[in-house]
Amino acid sequence: MEPQVAYSKPPVYIGIDPGLSGGVAIIVGTTVKLYPFMKLLTSGFIDLMQGVLGYGSEVKCILEKVSAFPAAVEDTTPCPQCGTGVHTMKMIRGATSTWTFAQNYGEIIGVLRALGVPFEERPPKAWQGLVFMKKDRGESQSSWKGRLKDKGRQLYPNVVGLTLPVADALLIAHFCRAYYTGKVDLPPVKELPF
Repeated sequence: MEPQVAYSKPPVYIGIDPGLSGGVAIIVGTTVKLYPFMKLLTSGFIDLMQGVLGYGSEVKCILEKVSAFPAAVEDTTPCPQCGTGVHTMKMIRGATSTWTFAQNYGEIIGVLRALGVPFEERPPKAWQGLVFMKKDRGESQSSWKGRLKDKGRQLYPNVVGLTLPVADALLIAHFCRAYYTGKVDLPPVKELPF
């Protein structure tokens, strides 16, 4: 049995949406900080996790568990030919993008393990269920992501930097906090030192 460590600071709850267009959200007490992966890259993610560990608090992390196969993605984009409307089109994530995604996912797990950041993997349905979100049949990906961002704004009205790339991460961090504390309600947010 491991000895219990007494921490003087509130726990750190981390939510990670592992796609390159995903991000990291960190909740500490009444503060929230968001980091899109597009700006972090691997070295920035390492520095961020080292900063979190150096904060001197208990760390809990949920990494979104993802499938490893190419997936059909429905997206709504402006029509480049007619220019008059928006048409829904299905795109298949190909082998190259699947490989890039899997590589990023592996790097995240490698960094977390190498630094000793405790984490658990949970499927999207786990955190989506906590916030009562479910993608509607036939709903475009952009509409779905917009609704997730709106839910994040509803839960954290004062958070700075809430964008589509970090909306999932924020809701995953919200799930992480609720999962480990049993509390779903949250106080207003402030800035973090890292």
